[in-house]
Amino acid sequence: MICYLDMDGVLTDIMTAASMWHGVANPYDEHPEELAGVYNFHGFLGRSRDEFWGTLPQDFWANIPPTPEAQQIIQIVEEHFNKIWLLTSPENHPGCVPGKQDWCRRHFPQYVDRIIPESRKWKYAQKDTVLIDDYHINVEKFKKNGGHGILFPRLWNPLHSQRHAPIDFLLVELERILA
Repeated sequence: MICYLDMDGVLTDIMTAASMWHGVANPYDEHPEELAGVYNFHGFLGRSRDEFWGTLPQDFWANIPPTPEAQQIIQIVEEHFNKIWLLTSPENHPGCVPGKQDWCRRHFPQYVDRIIPESRKWKYAQKDTVLIDDYHINVEKFKKNGGHGILFPRLWNPLHSQRHAPIDFLLVELERILA
């Protein structure tokens, strides 16, 4: 089987980094109960998607800290799959994809040539593919188009109640899919 692994929100701590870049508090840290399950980060800050994400230059993308689980996620995925791709949505800035490549070169150099910048992740769905992503819409569309999907628990998605043990959840879901 082939694994497509999302970067932002799964491997990178995009929400904290973007808040810091824009000089604002992370709304998910400030109001966790109020915002649980709501995926509208830029909207909470009163900005359009392009105003918020489209202004982030290459050095921003290159220097996002990894999530606390990033190393363990990679290790688990490598134990379960022989083909792994980083399937990541590019933002509307020319520095986004080169920055993500720089990030990968620093943290997971074995995958720097295995990055697919694509927001329509469902295009890669097949019966022998698994998408691991933190955005429920991506996972739903991937499954609808014939692939398997695992929603990685985060505060901003429907699995927010599982966010304190996301690795346990991932392992259970992988076992279910690969059985």
